[in-house]
Amino acid sequence: MDKLDNDLLEKYQTRLKRYQDYERHRLLLSSSGSLVTLPIPEKDNVIKYNSFVYRRPLTENNSLRFVNRAKDHITCIVNLIKRAKKFIHMEYYIFSEGYVFNYISKLLARKVQEGVEVRLLVDGWGNFSKVSRKMIHRLQSLGIHYKIFNPLFRRGGEFWWNIRNHNKILIIDNEYALFGSCNISDEYFNVTDKFFPTSELSVLLEGEIVNSLNLLFAFHWNMIPSQAREFDIMLDSQHYFPLVRRNCGSQSLQLVDSSPISENYPIKTNLTQMIFSAKKSIRISTPYFYPPTDLLNSLKIVSQSGVKVQIILPKEADFNDKVLRVHRRLLSQFLSDNIEIYEYFGFNHEKLTIIDDEIIYFGTYNWDYRSLYWNFETAIVIKNKQTTKKVSELFSKRLEKSHPVNLSDLSYHPKIIPNVFLGISRWCRIFS
Repeated sequence: MDKLDNDLLEKYQTRLKRYQDYERHRLLLSSSGSLVTLPIPEKDNVIKYNSFVYRRPLTENNSLRFVNRAKDHITCIVNLIKRAKKFIHMEYYIFSEGYVFNYISKLLARKVQEGVEVRLLVDGWGNFSKVSRKMIHRLQSLGIHYKIFNPLFRRGGEFWWNIRNHNKILIIDNEYALFGSCNISDEYFNVTDKFFPTSELSVLLEGEIVNSLNLLFAFHWNMIPSQAREFDIMLDSQHYFPLVRRNCGSQSLQLVDSSPISENYPIKTNLTQMIFSAKKSIRISTPYFYPPTDLLNSLKIVSQSGVKVQIILPKEADFNDKVLRVHRRLLSQFLSDNIEIYEYFGFNHEKLTIIDDEIIYFGTYNWDYRSLYWNFETAIVIKNKQTTKKVSELFSKRLEKSHPVNLSDLSYHPKIIPNVFLGISRWCRIFS
């Protein structure tokens, strides 16, 4: 049920190839000629692999800035929306009603009045019961184009309900993008006491990588049926994908998208490649850690080979405590393999992997079955020593606010946590 039938798979893979061809064509026309060929040391094999197998270009003409504080996230989103002159594209797993929602909705309505096109794509499960029908109609009446990815309970849908869009992307005029872990909901900005304090990490992007994100949005937007063939209109228009003529920076970035449409599970494959390329260290921060057995074994093997593996996980769960205890049950086998486990005092929601303090794999993905097999997810490969150093320092600061886990912390009662919970957590849970 979690697989697409062959006809549907062929249809979407054909569309995906068209968008990839268009992307490469636009990059070749740009001033920097950004289909770059760099020397490929061992740790960059993942970049080479993505380019060859998944047709993902490596772009150089980019700048980036990481955003990690709640107030900075809100400020960044607001400033980007205010800056828009042509269009705003938003793709979010959760965009739920609340203080932040109300303020951003007013800003979007104001931009529509100024002639800016606004498109908002949300996931059917992530937004289930979080936005009322009345509010959706109100947004549409204000001129905001609103689509729901794979709505629940809709008959005749092409995807099984378990396939979700987990992305969090904001694109402004094909010039700027904000991308990362942060949904649009009060709890993710720590303006509610509903959950424990949450830490987020997003990246503000400028340059050719924004073109890749915008094309990905166009592809996902077109997957929801509508009367107009908006994808073709957007793809063929200079309005949505102007060439990047200016010098934005020197960051080497590669976008990777993963979904049931993709071959060989790109994000899972990349993580495996990077684990075995590591020589000194692997640093992981993720809110959910339920990876398949082969990834677990890969981490054990490299740790036993002398690679320092550090994993930061939440001390507090955002959902049922049983899930957190199952989480800890999985980790009990790691401590004997010299893998360092830390629990952050709060809820760390960032999705980050750092290899040897040289390469960053950052995005919307969690280390769980859902993200690696079923979700529409996005990651960016960042190859820049200065940036990696800054992000590694941020990781170290997270460690200072985390508790080293020992076996006593991971104790559980087998009658309370039977194996069935482990299976349920892997197969039926939909994480944010």
